[in-house]
Amino acid sequence: MSGILALSMEANKLMDVRMAKHVLVRTSTRIDSSDASATGGWVKNGAGNWFNPNYGFGLINAGKFVETVKSVLYVTNQTSYTTGTTNVNEKIGFFDNGANKGTSKEFTLTTVAFSTASSQRQPLEGVEVDLNFTHTNRGNLTATITSPYATTSRLFNSTKDLAADKQDAASVTNFNWTFLTNAFWGEDPLGGTANTSGKWTITMGDVVDDDVATWNSYKVTFLMGNIVISGSGTTTQTENIKARSISLLNADVTLVNPAGLDMEVSEKVEVSAGELNVNGSVKLARSTDDEDPEDGFFVLDGGIVSGTGTIDAPYGFYHLAGTIKPGNSIGTLTITGDYYQEPQAKLLIEVASPTSNDVLAITGDASLSGILQTSWQGGATPAIGTKFGAFLTAAGGVTGRFTSLLTNITPTVVFKPKYDIPNQVYLVVERDYMNEVLRACLTSNQAAVGAMLSSVAGSAVGDLNTVLAAIDAIPSYGQVAGIYDQIAPRGTEAVFSMSISSAIFQAGNVTDRLGDTRRGVHGASLDGSYLRNSDFIREGRNKPVLLAYSGSDLTGMLPSKTDEKWGVFVKGNAISGRQKDTPDQMGYDFTSAGVTAGADYRFTANMAAGLMVGYTGSRANVDDFGSKVKMDSYTVGAYGTWYSRGVFIDGQFSYGWSDYRNTRRIVFPGIDRTATSSPGGRQLTLYGGTGYELAANRWMMVPTLSLQYARVGIDSYTESGAGALNLNVDSQDTESLQGYIGGRLYYTWDTGRSSVMPGIHASYGHEFLRGSQSITSRLAQGSSPFSIETQSPDRNFFLCGAGVSMFLMNGASFHLGYNAQITTDKYIAHGIKGIARLSF
Repeated sequence: MSGILALSMEANKLMDVRMAKHVLVRTSTRIDSSDASATGGWVKNGAGNWFNPNYGFGLINAGKFVETVKSVLYVTNQTSYTTGTTNVNEKIGFFDNGANKGTSKEFTLTTVAFSTASSQRQPLEGVEVDLNFTHTNRGNLTATITSPYATTSRLFNSTKDLAADKQDAASVTNFNWTFLTNAFWGEDPLGGTANTSGKWTITMGDVVDDDVATWNSYKVTFLMGNIVISGSGTTTQTENIKARSISLLNADVTLVNPAGLDMEVSEKVEVSAGELNVNGSVKLARSTDDEDPEDGFFVLDGGIVSGTGTIDAPYGFYHLAGTIKPGNSIGTLTITGDYYQEPQAKLLIEVASPTSNDVLAITGDASLSGILQTSWQGGATPAIGTKFGAFLTAAGGVTGRFTSLLTNITPTVVFKPKYDIPNQVYLVVERDYMNEVLRACLTSNQAAVGAMLSSVAGSAVGDLNTVLAAIDAIPSYGQVAGIYDQIAPRGTEAVFSMSISSAIFQAGNVTDRLGDTRRGVHGASLDGSYLRNSDFIREGRNKPVLLAYSGSDLTGMLPSKTDEKWGVFVKGNAISGRQKDTPDQMGYDFTSAGVTAGADYRFTANMAAGLMVGYTGSRANVDDFGSKVKMDSYTVGAYGTWYSRGVFIDGQFSYGWSDYRNTRRIVFPGIDRTATSSPGGRQLTLYGGTGYELAANRWMMVPTLSLQYARVGIDSYTESGAGALNLNVDSQDTESLQGYIGGRLYYTWDTGRSSVMPGIHASYGHEFLRGSQSITSRLAQGSSPFSIETQSPDRNFFLCGAGVSMFLMNGASFHLGYNAQITTDKYIAHGIKGIARLSF
């Protein structure tokens, strides 16, 4: 039993002995149902409860007991009525459980007996019977009491038939004996709630017919009380209640205290779940036993307290968690005493107009923390700066502040609590572009924009006020987040990616052709035959024109051995790529096309170097609203190569200037603008690569290893064309260091008039330096600076491609190739290269 009680105390820490008894009566089951012993036997009383003197109310159902304890709302205060001592002074008659019935005395109770508060009529919990008698052998006596329902409870049995050492043979004079019976638990003391009177009968009997016993007097005390157990749904109070404690522990339960009715609680009210709706009054006192230091407290640590009544909490209302909702729509809930709100607790206020809102009225001190939530009931959004009435008053003063505000009218218009008037807190309508509710819907970049807008919200006039008003009218949190994306600078990531990717593709796409050129110029041992220059270059036109590029893999860029000193080249390339969307940023797509020209000189049989110039034009679509970035890039550089016995080492340096033309579209209800800017930029590229050519018959395999460094910068700029939404954007720089390891495979086919060389290549790349970029901006007309982070590129990627080269007898050669760059999950780009070459 102790284990069951321990579990029950965990389920409901307000459980006491009386609550436990009530729950035992309701949840126990009969055991040994055929018991018909002289001292036992099951009896169903007038309340429908089974009782047996041997087993009480039966076998305890532990699980049901614990679950029922959790559902107890309250146990009323115990009331009592006593008949006083009634003199009998008669001989106790012979009792043989047959024709001889002993001596019986009847008394009638009426409603008058229960007319005081202390004797308030309630269901019976127990009946105490005091019997005073005289007998020379007390063990020969027996006694019973019978209720108006004809329920009989034996108070004690004769010991005459027990073993000698078990018998009670005491001789007593004017002996007073008190008995408590629970057999009438739940019965109405008058035999039914509709009755105005009820007859009770007490019987004493002597099982030995010796005429030596005297019944002197009796007194009966009726102990009364009730338990209210919640089912799911609503329980409504129907009469005034006096209870030791009230507890709500189940979420699907509502206890309603109607207007005009009282709940008087002698120790504690605790709401941990469900709802206590107070429209009359709840009055607390402090128990005189001092057993619990929290006696007298009203504790809300979950669930809801609502209504328009009064909570008299002279020892404090402790709001630890859960929600207080004054009113049933708009209304006032009064707390008599001090109010303490903790960080996890919520005050929910409905607001209908500047003169109509819920109020929590406190007669003592209010110590605030935790959550303030409002519910706007007034329709159209009120004007910024509108003052609303006090929603919390405290006659003793207000200390502390709400630490969490869930007070949105729209995603960006909120109620802000104000504390500058003594003894109250009231509301004012303000803009807040980083409020707590909206913040949960924003990425870190969007939050940075919101913080910037909040910095100018209080001083906005003119066009900025027009823009903010349009944002304030947006009903959706997701739409507001999207607008923040449009306000932030766009396209920087695309610029960096286009610049670096263009260099990578130039390298990857020309490698096949450069390898073909090197082998064509110098010849190769293919299946025992020697492929001479004259086989594919017409006599007198056998000086090759080299093709250079500014990419990351210049492996085989230059011929390792030539018979002529000079060469010139021209090449073209086109790239198309896509950066996929991520949860934090919108993706973009871009295209690039360019041309490179240059001249080189062979210094020795194994070394050559040259100079090059180039142009690249790129365009990126950076969002779905029409924002674009256009780039014109001009490059100059130098390159060189060294070759010996199949091993080659290539290198390159280049520097470039870029002109950008950016358009940032800002489109949402009420606003349609385009911000334009034309910043400049620069790019530095360094490259080194090596490889080894392995020939087998007509096949050539070339393993390669290379490293490329790039530094890209964009000048600061100021936008125009978007009014208050024009930005000043700080300069930005990024660095990239990419390494590649891979290889190429070629096959040479000689047609007699030309040689055709198809090939494939693949390599793995890794980014060592480049990460996300922090871009700092501010409104051109003035605001706090804000920074957004660009998306960090994938560290690992894969390059692959295929191409075909053709060498003609007239000294011309051509190359067409396809390349692709693929990252793990964010980025893909495609490139096509076409190369024409002449020798002289």
